[in-house]
Parts: sequence; C-alpha cells; structure tokens
Amino acid sequence: MITESQFNSILLADSESEHLEFKEAKNSYPIDGDKHSILGYCVALANEGGGKLILGITDQLPRKIVGTSAFSNIHKTEDKMYNVLKRKIEIQELVINKNRVLVFHIPSRPIAYPLSLDGQYLMRQNGSIVPMSNEVLKKIYDEQVLDYTEKIDKTISFGDINPDAIHILRELLLNSGRSETDISRLTDTQLLRDLRLLTEDGYTLAALILLGTEDAVQRYLPLAEIRYSFKLEESQDSMQEINIFRKGYLLYADEIWQKIDARNLNIQIQVGLKVIQRKALDEKTIREAINNAVIHRDYSEKQSTILLQTNDFIEITSPGGFLEGVTLENILNASKPRNKLLADVLYKCGFVESLGSGVNTMYKKQLALGKEVPDFTRSDSYNVRLRLFTKIDDPAFAKYVLLIATKLGKELSDTELLTLKKVKTQHISEKTREIENLKALGLIETNYKGEYLLSKDYYVQSESKAEYIKRRGISKIRAKEQIIEYLKQFDKGYMKDFARLLDVSKKTIHSYLTELKNDGLIEFIGNPRISQGNNRGYWKLKS
Repeated sequence: MITESQFNSILLADSESEHLEFKEAKNSYPIDGDKHSILGYCVALANEGGGKLILGITDQLPRKIVGTSAFSNIHKTEDKMYNVLKRKIEIQELVINKNRVLVFHIPSRPIAYPLSLDGQYLMRQNGSIVPMSNEVLKKIYDEQVLDYTEKIDKTISFGDINPDAIHILRELLLNSGRSETDISRLTDTQLLRDLRLLTEDGYTLAALILLGTEDAVQRYLPLAEIRYSFKLEESQDSMQEINIFRKGYLLYADEIWQKIDARNLNIQIQVGLKVIQRKALDEKTIREAINNAVIHRDYSEKQSTILLQTNDFIEITSPGGFLEGVTLENILNASKPRNKLLADVLYKCGFVESLGSGVNTMYKKQLALGKEVPDFTRSDSYNVRLRLFTKIDDPAFAKYVLLIATKLGKELSDTELLTLKKVKTQHISEKTREIENLKALGLIETNYKGEYLLSKDYYVQSESKAEYIKRRGISKIRAKEQIIEYLKQFDKGYMKDFARLLDVSKKTIHSYLTELKNDGLIEFIGNPRISQGNNRGYWKLKS
C-alpha cells in the first residue's frame, strides 16, 4: 500500500522503469474487452514483475491528479478480476487533494510462468499493450527448472508423429480460439514450430508425449504412459481390468474418460420437488486431474502414471513430488508447472480453463457436490497422489449449493465453498472479505455471540431446524428471561438446571445470574461454597 506522502515521487516517476501505469479514467474505464482494458494492464504489469495501475491521474508529465468515479464497488471489482485471472489484485482507494484515486496493486507472475488474457501473453511497449515475442516468452520459461519435455531428441522423425494426433491438435486449437495465429493457413510442420514442439534442432519430447505414435512412445519414452486399472474395492488383491495408454496423449484423452465413465455411477439430488442428476465422478473434475498429472509429472523418473478406479474413489499417482514451494497447505494458491511447454500447448488446446487453476476447479466441483475435498495427503517426495471420492459426504450441503445456484443464479468459487464449509463445521467469528460477501448474499448469518453460521435455508434443506436454533443461540435478554421463567415455575434453581436450560458456558450463566441479582430480581439462598447435598445453595426470585 502507498501513502499520500509517497505520491509526489510517484507522480514524477518513469512509468516503464518503476512498473507504473497511469490512466485519467475520470468517469469509467473498461475492466475487460480487449488487451488495453484493466485486465490487460494487470496481466502486462504482472508479467513485468508486478507494479501499480493508478486511475485518476493523467499519464503525461507533468502528471495531474484529476480523480476518478470508476469502480464504485472496489470489492466487486477485485472479485471479478480474481474470477478471470485467478490472481488476487488489491485495490486501494485514496483521496488526494479531495480527488478520489484508485491504486491497483498487481503482484508479480510466478517464476517461469507468464500470465495470459484470452490466450495472449501481454507486455507493455512504448505506451501500448502488445503480445510477448517468442524471445521474451522463452526468457521467462527459462527462469526456473529445466523443462524436461522441452528436451530435443534428434532421433525423433516426422514419421514418429501420428497424423491423426496433428489433426486433433489442429481442431482443438481452432475450437479454443486461443492461438495467436490463423491455424487453418499453417502447414503441419509450421504448426508444430509455432507451438515450439518442433525446433530447428528437432522434435521435443513434448511433441512425442502429446502426438507420438504408440510405437514411437514405446521406443523413446516408454514410461510416458498412463496405466488404468479398476477393482470394486481398495482391499481387493486383483484388478478386474487393466489398460495401458502409451500413445500420444491427445489420441487417448477422450478414450480414458470414456473408460472411467463406463463404470461411473449416477447420483440423484432432490431439491424441493426437482430431482437433479449428477455423476459420482464429475467429468470436468476427472479431466482436470488427468491433465494435471500429464502437465506436472516428472518424465525423467522411470515410473508410469497410475490411475486406479474403485467404486469409492479414483486415485492418480504421478511420478515426481511437489515442486519446491508447493505444499499441502498452499496447494490452492501455489502454481508451478513442471513442464511449461506441455502446459502451454494444453492450455491453447482448451484442455484447461486457465493455467494453474486445475486444483481450484477440482476443489470447487467436489465441494459443490457435498464431497470431501481432493485428498493429496498420500503424496510424498517421489509421487503426487490425488484421491477424488465418489461418495456424497454431505447431501444437505450439495442441495444447499444447488439451491443457491437456482435462487441467485450464481456459481460459487472454490474459496467461497471452502468458507461455507468451514462456517458450517466450525465456530468462526473472524470477519473476512469472503465471509462479508457471502453474508451480503444472504448465505451466512451471525448468532448473538457474533459467530457465523449458514443461513436458515441450509437447515431447512437438511431437515435440521433444531440445529439451526441451537447454532443461532439465544440473546442475553432472552436467556435472562428464561431464568426468571424457570424460577417462577419451579421456585428454586441450581447451576446444573440453568446449564441444561441454556446452551452457554457456566461462566456466561454466572454473569447472567449476577446481573439479575444486581437488578434486584433474584437472590441466592444458602452457602455458595456448598454445591452438593441437601444444604447446597440455590437461586430464587427475590420477594
């Protein structure tokens, strides 16, 4: 964040060297639509290592503060940017000389990971936003670990590339619209060169992994395969089916899903009078999981990718542990592609929504169906193991999410769903932006203690209305009224009686009793030190 006192130096700064961008934007500025939108500048500045986009200030020196009325709801704008870029960009609102100024604080892209908008990697050049050149992209890709799949194998020839795979590649690129060139005009060789699958020195291993014939993959990279197996239960010793997929990935991506889906189960979720059909294994979730394994596995390891399907779960074991900096705790926010070339090509083919968001998509889909979150806990230094469960763990939560989608026309994000899940199971009173947004949507309430709970709709859907009343709790006034009513009915009362009556701590009950005593409404009879036996003290209404 910046202070008013820092503005003098910012107004005089060189925008290129300081990674700053100024826009007058007195009344408005487009958030999306083209590369010169807010999102375009955010992507370009992030690709430069991060910076600040400032609205309400003229661009040319000497700069003037003119103020802006754009983006009156900055939290809504932040949410929209996150939904598109999957990057958290904070907006700071300042008043300088009575003029409102907005500062977009844009973090750097991850190491070796350029950001894109609508399929274009953007950068600033001479006051404009332009696509990155291949040289700039390569420099970014070379920042971190060597991409094993970029390795050139001069012995691989065009005959090792399956022509059907190239046809599939071309169709995928045309349908996704994410390529920067006119695919229809390119020869097969030029197409592979543009995607960096083919260089002047020869074919990359990425070309073999995505497009290779079965014979070529078996000769050059035999463990770049996925071994699929099925058994009814995990405890069974023998498999009921085993298949090995050893050709280019584009040739069997659909086939492997069809194999999984053939044993998929249908789930029926009753929401009011409507029955909604869902698959136990969601197609988008499973495809994301397999894509992740292809993109992130270590192809230098002499192991296969293992896919095990049972009636209870599907588990994918991918050679190579988490990259440095990625942990079970930050897996939703940390994104480091091990094989950047593979990731880039599959993104352009439309296999993934946005680079680095695969785990987020899996979390969102599993939670929305009332299932446990994707389980990575079986991973170690040598393998990443992902388990996705088929069973609906919380049918009421699944109904609730579907009800939200119907009533509000809103698909909740992974972070929103995680927040709802925590609110449902934990006693949370800390205010966060996600909680405030969900509360504004009417999906979260607060009880008399200031703790958050799901809205009444959830407890109606789950047929647990008593639980709703219990979570809501009772106010101090109502609690004190119940103590008075109890003493009216039964003449005397002990601490254990009030503990059964009120769902609060003994310390809280004691404070209620003390307040009622100070108000002259009740009195304590007997010795307070005696808590058992016939002579123990008790409370009664004051005469």
